[in-house]
Amino acid sequence: DRTAIDAALGEENPYAALGYDPHANYFRAGEVEAAHGTHVMDIAAGNGRGTGCPGMAPESDIVFVQLRRYAWDGDPDLNRTAAVLDAVAYIFARAGDRPAVVNLSLGTNGGSHDGTSVVERLMDIFLKVPGRAIVVAAGNAGAAALHAAGTIASDGDRRLGWQFPEGDDGPNQLEIWADGPLALELTDPAGTVLRHIDENLEVLTAVIRPSGRKGTWQVRLVPRCDRTVRFDAWIDRDDPGQSRFAAEDADPSCTLASLACGIGTVVVGAHYAL
Repeated sequence: DRTAIDAALGEENPYAALGYDPHANYFRAGEVEAAHGTHVMDIAAGNGRGTGCPGMAPESDIVFVQLRRYAWDGDPDLNRTAAVLDAVAYIFARAGDRPAVVNLSLGTNGGSHDGTSVVERLMDIFLKVPGRAIVVAAGNAGAAALHAAGTIASDGDRRLGWQFPEGDDGPNQLEIWADGPLALELTDPAGTVLRHIDENLEVLTAVIRPSGRKGTWQVRLVPRCDRTVRFDAWIDRDDPGQSRFAAEDADPSCTLASLACGIGTVVVGAHYAL
């Protein structure tokens, strides 16, 4: 709390005085250290003493919650995890009856993107209390070729090119959401079919670790019903090395981040004029 932090600031090593190491909790071994969370918090509510540039609400009290590091190699997507909800609930509980704004400058690309994820629905419930707001980042996927969409006739199929850059040896995740059952087939750049899913599913997830097989993989989708099927596909965020759809398959629509499709949240994006 404030008393403990103020006391720690008088010590030679404030983090040690608090028994807290933010880098051990967040950064991967060998990763360049950064401070995205504190940077954003300073823009929102910093007092300006360190930079000479106060934040938007410099007289606000601050409650800061650091989420555990998001692991790209196995943790659930942010839109399906309780960690975000725990953080939001904690902040509103500390605020009590005071007006409170929660800022979430984070996100991934998975999920249905229709506001029905558990996290988004519960954030909307939090916002039914007057005096609360939740601000979510729109994400950075608009021009990243991470979304594909279309319709497939009942007697047809659709192939998507999934491109992997050099140096991307970690897991890459693709989610496909459809309004009818689909079968999925994965083919590596050499033309070898490595996986075939024929379970008549409307939500499909494929995870590839492309070590040694860089280039363009083929994702083949086949309807398993007697009508045209509409689908959306998203490649999840992958900071160690981002894969993407081939240019001819990429669709720049529907690219809000995974937490940014709720009903009551405020979503903020940026436009760069080049």
